[in-house]
Amino acid sequence: MSWQNALRNSINTPEALAAGMSQRSDFSEQAQRQFPLRVPGAFRDLIDFDNPGDPLLRQVYPHRQEELPAPGFSDDPLDERSRETTPGILHKYHGRVLLIVSPACAVHCRYCFRRHFPYEDNATGRSNHRAALDYIRDNPDISEVILSGGDPLAIADHHLQELVEALADIPHVRRLRLHTRLPVVIPDRVTDALLDTLTATRLSSA
Repeated sequence: MSWQNALRNSINTPEALAAGMSQRSDFSEQAQRQFPLRVPGAFRDLIDFDNPGDPLLRQVYPHRQEELPAPGFSDDPLDERSRETTPGILHKYHGRVLLIVSPACAVHCRYCFRRHFPYEDNATGRSNHRAALDYIRDNPDISEVILSGGDPLAIADHHLQELVEALADIPHVRRLRLHTRLPVVIPDRVTDALLDTLTATRLSSA
């Protein structure tokens, strides 16, 4: 199965995750509605379903504990909404920006700090990257760009290549980083085309 099909066919119901899991007393319909379960098959195969406390299971399973109020908790724990300078850009630290590339993830981790992020206000399509790239060009102190989301590797290789090449054309950008879980949960995402894209420019990447 290609990585695209693995992503497309990710498990999104507790019934598909494991037989009878929707009947467990700790399952939360409310948590599932607010942040739907999503698990790639390769990740599911690593879960020990005989162990209710298996850490991989707890990472993705909508649990009733999510319904409990937690004093001091926030829907925006990193205060990212106040750092939105241009749609798709979060500028929190000097010399570094985060570029929202995709709203999609291969796996929905229950602890996700961006589960309430307003992706609808941070358009991530190819045509909408122009404003974000202009912002980076207009700020010569920016030397590092972090591709994030969602997951930046959820987009096609050719789209990623266009974006990386556009960033490499900005003289003051020297370093490119990717915030991604895809190589962990769908290892086949690491294609020759991806490696070529990340090594073909002058940018150092991590």
